[in-house]
Amino acid sequence: MKTLATSLLAASALLLAPLAACDSSSGGGGGTPANTNSVNATVSGGASATVENEQANAAPNVFGAGIAGSVLNLWILGQDGTTLTVIVDTAVTPLPATVTVGVPTEASAWITMTSSMAMIYNTFDGSGTITLNHCPAANGAGITGSFDGVSLKSELDGSVVKLDGSFNLIVGTAAGTLTCKSTGSDTTDTVGGDDTTTSGSCEDDVCDGPCCPYVQCQAQCAFSCVTGMACMSGDGPGCQACIAGCWDQCNASAACKTAADAVMSCGTAHGCDLASDDTTCVETHCCAELKTMY
Repeated sequence: MKTLATSLLAASALLLAPLAACDSSSGGGGGTPANTNSVNATVSGGASATVENEQANAAPNVFGAGIAGSVLNLWILGQDGTTLTVIVDTAVTPLPATVTVGVPTEASAWITMTSSMAMIYNTFDGSGTITLNHCPAANGAGITGSFDGVSLKSELDGSVVKLDGSFNLIVGTAAGTLTCKSTGSDTTDTVGGDDTTTSGSCEDDVCDGPCCPYVQCQAQCAFSCVTGMACMSGDGPGCQACIAGCWDQCNASAACKTAADAVMSCGTAHGCDLASDDTTCVETHCCAELKTMY
């Protein structure tokens, strides 16, 4: 059997969201997302601006939403050139939710803004929140939300601005599964309002297994592979090698690799597709292994 470090299926297994009882887009308000990317926000303070725009198609790393393991990425582009990047680790805060934002890479959620004058601002003191009304599951799913009194500090001169407003974004790239709140009847909000029922049979409230320290690193690394040159030509050997190599880049422990290997073995024994975004089979048959891993 292939070792975990060299197996694409095992690498994909780490991207399963073991804490996610629902591979869903359960709404927490905000209605059904529209079939477009749009933003209507204001920046008040020294770099005052109106951040408005509307675009039909999601553009990864530019305008839209992305899923990388349990991490939700939002990219917003204003007509004036202002950009907003939002990172939310849903393994820490399952969606839908209102999340307090903090220092980049230190907090589980943060926002970076680049103004039209190329000034960079970051959230810094836990002042303000971002509300996410849905938990998107795959490409084409939508999410609405709002910025509420978010303080951002300039990396150049320390000046502070405040961000408020709303957005509607469509997932344009997905590599993994977000952690969603269980709502009894789990449904996926796709653009247009179609609902798909999912099971979500393996739920855990706390990530305390050997792979937890590597979840965010692995997800971000795999996301870079999927959206970069390595996977440009599809799910070929180069793409597989890039994703599998994330284990070494993240310095995953032997205990994590052993636990994930058990997930792969269990999933394979039950005929589960470990490379699929649908984790129902693994959650149903390998819940104990997943909980050991995470």
